[in-house]
Amino acid sequence: MSSDVDTPPVHPSGRVGPAWLGHGWIGPIVLAATLAFLAGAIGYVIAGSETMTEPASEADIGFLRDMADHHDQAVVMSILATENANDRTVRDFAREVIIFQRYELGIMDLLLDEMGSDRGDPERRAMTWMGMDSSVAEMDGMATEEQLEELRTTTGLAADILFLELMIEHHRGGLHMAEEASRTADNPRVRRLAEQIVALQTGEIEEYQGVLKRLQAQQAAEAEASVSGG
Repeated sequence: MSSDVDTPPVHPSGRVGPAWLGHGWIGPIVLAATLAFLAGAIGYVIAGSETMTEPASEADIGFLRDMADHHDQAVVMSILATENANDRTVRDFAREVIIFQRYELGIMDLLLDEMGSDRGDPERRAMTWMGMDSSVAEMDGMATEEQLEELRTTTGLAADILFLELMIEHHRGGLHMAEEASRTADNPRVRRLAEQIVALQTGEIEEYQGVLKRLQAQQAAEAEASVSGG
């Protein structure tokens, strides 16, 4: 029996996706409650679902494995941003990523389990299912260890800007994979998940770019004021 966990959380307004969580209104209590609910709901479905094996193609398995690793890094970057970022909207963006990508990770793990598979060897070759060849660490959009270390040690406005720059590139890489899977995956649930990722991350990139432009202008103004005042 297929579960219905592949529908993302919906705001009472009817809007699907991360944007309704941002722009300042979500607080720590709401965030904690939402994470607890999503984790519990996914755990309940996994524990209560019937054991089964769905047919899967190389594209199905490859996409789920690669996107799971991709999401894992996005969550790590977002956790760092919640600690180091200064701008409230940027922190909300980071919280959105934590909520929605953990939710999607639960779906990916469930689908892989239903297909009789798992996340695979972290040393495997990635993106071969889409006619490319890469290590997991070098997949499209993945931040380097040096960039992650910079994000760990940067604070304030510089951290806001760095997070948005890294996450925009990260989402673009994820979009590349998700768009391919939406066309080539055999399993309809995998295609639907890929389509949802395309829709959500496309919207997030647009939001990130708008805030990034504002913050870069602020940074330039502060630098000019510092020179003028010096």
